[in-house]
Amino acid sequence: MVTKKRVKNDFIIDHSSLNRIRFEFVTCMLVIYDCIMLPFNLAFDLEKVMSVQAMRVHNIIDLTLRTVYIVDFLLAFRKAYLDDRTGREVRQPWLITKRYLRFYFWIDLLSVIPFNLISDNGYLYSLQLIKIIRLYRLDNIISFMNTPSYIQVKIRLFYIVMRFFIIIHWTTCFFYTLTTKNQQMLT
Repeated sequence: MVTKKRVKNDFIIDHSSLNRIRFEFVTCMLVIYDCIMLPFNLAFDLEKVMSVQAMRVHNIIDLTLRTVYIVDFLLAFRKAYLDDRTGREVRQPWLITKRYLRFYFWIDLLSVIPFNLISDNGYLYSLQLIKIIRLYRLDNIISFMNTPSYIQVKIRLFYIVMRFFIIIHWTTCFFYTLTTKNQQMLT
């Protein structure tokens, strides 16, 4: 009997490891929070809307988000993936890096840059809305979860409803900003 010896690369994270799934899930939940707060931040002057204590909590959460995004950004170069053609796990660091640099690297890079600390330009800050694309990773996480299919369906349904509410939230924040700016221009 011939057994295949698995080549182990140091510090490569398995595509279906439980810790990776947990981390990706937490990251997706933080992205959902961020997708709710970013348009809110763009539409309202937070210092006027929130109390001092609420602003402290918001700043702590924002710092936590940035830390998680930076860790995720760095770990992405070490996350194994399944090859679409063969269905086999790819663990070679250079292939992982090549694949990551093709698309998600640029989205993650925009997610990590603290535009609000660099400039007061709202358009520059709104580039962070591109983080919503990170939510598509949730589909992969759900696929790798070791749960019955009916639970996976419930999670996917929750995910669809959440995207719907995020779109509604973005739209209302946009129209609030539009009407506020219009009123300021008229007065």
